[in-house]
Amino acid sequence: MNNLIATYILILLTVQLQAQYLTYTSPEKEDNKQMNYEILGKYNGSTIIYKNIKTENWLVLYDNAMKLKNKIKLTTLPTKLINVDFVTYPNFFYMIYQHQKKNIVYCEAIKFDADGKKMEENYILDTTSIPVYQNENKIYQVLVSDDKQKIAIIKANKKNERNHLFADIIYNAKLEKQYKRRYAIAMDGKNNFLDEFMIDNDGDIYVAKCYSVTGSEFVNRIDMLHMPYTSDSIYSYPIDNKDKILDEIMMKMDNVNKRVIIQTFFYNKRRGNIEGYYVTFFDKNNLKGNTPNLIKLEDSLRISAKDGVGSLKTAFNDFFIRQVYPRKDGGFIVAAESYYTTVRGNANAWNRFDFFNNSPNFLNSYDYYVMGGRDWYWDNFNRPMPQNTTYYAENVIVLSFNKAGTLEWSNAIHKAQKDDNVEDYISYQVMLTGGQLHFLYNDKDRNDFLLFDNSVHPAGAVTRHPTIKNLNRQYTIMPRHGKQITAKEMVFPCAYRNYICFAKIEY
Repeated sequence: MNNLIATYILILLTVQLQAQYLTYTSPEKEDNKQMNYEILGKYNGSTIIYKNIKTENWLVLYDNAMKLKNKIKLTTLPTKLINVDFVTYPNFFYMIYQHQKKNIVYCEAIKFDADGKKMEENYILDTTSIPVYQNENKIYQVLVSDDKQKIAIIKANKKNERNHLFADIIYNAKLEKQYKRRYAIAMDGKNNFLDEFMIDNDGDIYVAKCYSVTGSEFVNRIDMLHMPYTSDSIYSYPIDNKDKILDEIMMKMDNVNKRVIIQTFFYNKRRGNIEGYYVTFFDKNNLKGNTPNLIKLEDSLRISAKDGVGSLKTAFNDFFIRQVYPRKDGGFIVAAESYYTTVRGNANAWNRFDFFNNSPNFLNSYDYYVMGGRDWYWDNFNRPMPQNTTYYAENVIVLSFNKAGTLEWSNAIHKAQKDDNVEDYISYQVMLTGGQLHFLYNDKDRNDFLLFDNSVHPAGAVTRHPTIKNLNRQYTIMPRHGKQITAKEMVFPCAYRNYICFAKIEY
């Protein structure tokens, strides 16, 4: 009997330890669905969210129960902002913003403390003169190293198709200018393009120069361009593609091993089917690309990826790499999702190329994983979708690779989501806690969305947890836009009638 009681208590404690708690903000009259926002993080016990509505800007602080604690209006900002980036630290954060006055685009910064109060006056990082007739141009791209000790702002002049001019300014964590340089990247015409820029913890900058097949998004050659810190030179190194046609290139810095992880799906021929997964590395110490690994996607994974529906040959044709998470042991985890659309009245509306995305968004990682998992930017589509579009976000495959780029294990998260004309409520977000990847996503119960949690253990096992408790069905969570703010908390935007609110999940 005593053993039974002890077992029962242990079960209760386990359930309590694994329980998730949701708390919601109350709607505010200004927070309509046209509001822009950025979830910054947790400071001094407060969750801070930046909000922008037309020409007005606020930093809004919520307490641990997501009750409004303070609302600070930012009165020293220009009337109209072109773009805003935030760089967050444990006790302060920077707001880096762009605005235009006449024919000058300014890149400026403000430093805020953990209570959302301005610590220093606005200061100008750089300016660019543009033609008077150009308006609201995003000129600068902000890069942040994984350890956040190097910040770079990059601007580009691409008017000459064969010679792209770039400039970058590198700062330290105090936003003190360290180095400024200008350089030119020779281009060979319309059939090549530059992928995303990255900066490592040493301040070196990297970008992949991709050569496409007849101007398409398919890639048949890669050069890694390396710009060492405090050097005005660009060095180009060929990356072996093993004569394969490559899909969208996904890169991630591995600062521990001083290398760039390069991966993508590959094809054997143009307009063919996805045959497998390509992995290689650019080694900073040896200044060369490693021999690639070509991983065959076995039939068992193909069956699991598409739930046995359709041809195995085409099983991965609508999958996109979503996240890459480096591990402390040099290996890394990749998540890819089946994502596509259909348009009523147009049988040929699906086009893979409309879904290539190249904007990084860094999430903090914990426990088994190191800092800097890459997430994709949700709204960077090449063309607006018509109003009779149905969005589908289906199964997710999770692939684990060791330090050498060899596949260790694979598994699948099974889901089937769709929604008409809006994609905010489908797909997923990953929370890293307890050494596991928690995939959080909505699924419909009749006409309501319920929040589900599937976790992936470091050894590859998938656990399907019960539906998240204490959901308020008046709020519809947008998992894809969520952001992890601590080791055990994530904040999501959600819709409440015609308002945007926020929900916090705590493990």
